[in-house]
Amino acid sequence: MKRLLSRLPALFFPDRCLFCDEVIPYAEDGLCICSDCMSTQIFLANVHTCTLCGCPLPPEEHLCDTCQTHIHFFDRALSCMTYEKEIRSAILQFKFYHRIDLYRPMAALMVKRVLPFHQESPYDVVVCAPQSKKSYLERGYNQADLLAKRIAKDIKLPYIKNAFLKIKETPKQSTLSYKERMKNVEHAFKLNDTTPSLCNKRIILVDDVLTTGATADSLSKLLKRAGAAYVLVLTVAATEKDRLETFTPEDIAEITF
Repeated sequence: MKRLLSRLPALFFPDRCLFCDEVIPYAEDGLCICSDCMSTQIFLANVHTCTLCGCPLPPEEHLCDTCQTHIHFFDRALSCMTYEKEIRSAILQFKFYHRIDLYRPMAALMVKRVLPFHQESPYDVVVCAPQSKKSYLERGYNQADLLAKRIAKDIKLPYIKNAFLKIKETPKQSTLSYKERMKNVEHAFKLNDTTPSLCNKRIILVDDVLTTGATADSLSKLLKRAGAAYVLVLTVAATEKDRLETFTPEDIAEITF
């Protein structure tokens, strides 16, 4: 009966492919991707990537330029896809046009990406990137919270909803160079006083898009100072662009991690 009730919404709101928006059979695991898109989309699990930040790399390279020249406070980052084409469009719909339903297939994609790593060396807790009060009032929801809550449920881990607080409004990261980004997020976040002990915990830090990793580093630094043993940054997508350069005017309109 519980299983039948869970499928009831699909009678009125059928599952649609995350990429092409075609109606598909009910996806019990939430991975709403049609067979055509599953075979044609490029997933980073099948691509050679930087062993630290998870961005695509030529087969002979192990670290991208950024990771070779800059210190990261997270231990590893994983993304499902590169931030382009259909997945970029879906993320923008999710973040700015109230397509809250898209959290389900995106979270399922993220679970599929992280599960082999979790099975090999289990994680202890899931947290998400915070959102400023201004952004929350404008949007009405935190997309990272929706993703993280579903991921934690699916891999059966505790979820700390408000592990961080954003205590300073900052310019959009996409308008800045790498060094400017790091300075921009300095002292912008703090651990919430209500956050349980993170000492010796292996943590999954969730957000939607990874660019330079400046925000991820700032949050990871707080986790490490609180005693975290390992921080994995998990995002839907990562940019392929040279992350040490400024972005295009099109990018400036988008908020990235």
